[in-house]
Amino acid sequence: FDEAGDYFTNEIAINWNAALVYALAFLRAGPGSAMEDAEIELRIARRAALKQRKDYVAADAERRALEAAGIVLEDSPSGTTWRRK
Repeated sequence: FDEAGDYFTNEIAINWNAALVYALAFLRAGPGSAMEDAEIELRIARRAALKQRKDYVAADAERRALEAAGIVLEDSPSGTTWRRK
């Protein structure tokens, strides 16, 4: 534990959530694109976790990295969707 008291517990939960999102994206994606789509879903889940922790600098860096890879994120009250440029 760190000074905040539960940081490591939150990190484990974030990593577990990201692994679950990755697995679901892998199962949902079609042949030939599974890993690529799963990677995008994983990075979006990581960005959401960063935003939840109010680490906006890291969340913005994740968005910029996805944009550099040709992925456009669209945030809405119901969540984040993505599309390729």
